[in-house]
Amino acid sequence: MSRAHFASIAGPDRLRLISAGQITGFVLVVLLALLEIHRMQHLSLRAASDAEHDSVAIAYLHAWLKTEPDNADLRLLLVRKLLHSGNTAAATQALAPLIGKAPFIRQPEVRRLWQDLLWRHLWSLAPASPDFAAAAASYRHLLAALPAQKLSSGERWQDAHQAEALRDPALALSIMQAGPEREPAVLLYDIHLSQTLGQRRRSAADWFVLQDQSRSIAQARQAYRHGLDDLQACGETTDVAGYAYRHLHRLQKDPQSLVRLAELAQATGDLDLAVQVIAAALRQKLLPATPRP
Repeated sequence: MSRAHFASIAGPDRLRLISAGQITGFVLVVLLALLEIHRMQHLSLRAASDAEHDSVAIAYLHAWLKTEPDNADLRLLLVRKLLHSGNTAAATQALAPLIGKAPFIRQPEVRRLWQDLLWRHLWSLAPASPDFAAAAASYRHLLAALPAQKLSSGERWQDAHQAEALRDPALALSIMQAGPEREPAVLLYDIHLSQTLGQRRRSAADWFVLQDQSRSIAQARQAYRHGLDDLQACGETTDVAGYAYRHLHRLQKDPQSLVRLAELAQATGDLDLAVQVIAAALRQKLLPATPRP
C-alpha cells in the first residue's frame, strides 16, 4: 500500500491555518473600505454644505435622511440649508423630531435653530393681529424659560434685545443680569432698561460701577453725576444722599462732585450731610494745588 493511501485512511485531513500575511491583508482591506466610506461621507457633507447649490444639497440631504432618520447632525444640516434658502416651513418640519426630544432647551444648537424659526415666524405675522400677540407671548415664555446664566454673552445680548423688541424690558433686564459680565456696554444697556422701567436707584448703582471703571477723573465725575441724577429722580428720600456719599470713592477730593452731592443731600432733606459735604468741598477749593511731579 502506498504511503499516500495509508495517510488518507490513517486519520482526518489536517486543517490548514491562515497565515499571518493573509490576516494582515484582510485587515488592510477592511481598513481601506472603512476609510473610503468615511471619505465619501465627508465629501457628501461638504457637497451638502455648499451654499451655491442649495436645491441640489437639500434634495440630497432629504434622500440621505430617509436612510438615517435618527442622524441628528444630518437633520441639523438640512435645517440650516432650508433656513438659508428661506423655506422656514420645511425647516420647522425637519427640526420637529428633535424638538420633541426632551430636554431640547439644553441643546444649544437645536435651541438656537428653534428660536430662529419661531422669531422668523413671529415677524411674518401682522403686528396688530391676534396671531402675532399669541406668538409673541409664546416667544417671551420661551425666553423666560432659558437658562440665561448658562448662555454666552452674545446669546444673552440677543435674547435681551428680542425681549425688549417684544416690549418686555423687565424680561430683558433679568436676562442681562443673569450673566457675570459687567463691562461698560452691558452696564449702559442695563441702565437703559432700568430707566425704562423707572428703576432709577438700580440705574444709579450701575452708574457708580461705571464710575469705578472709568480711566480718568473726568469720566468718573460724569458717571457719578449721572448716578446722582438718577437718585434724585427716583422719588425716594431715605438714605439716598448717604448712599451716594458712600460711592464717592476716588472723587472724595473732587470739588465738583462734592458740590453736586451737597445739592442732592439738600434736595432729599439730609441737611447734616449737605453741610458736611459743602465743608469738604470748600476745603478742597482752599487747599493749595498739589504740585505735579
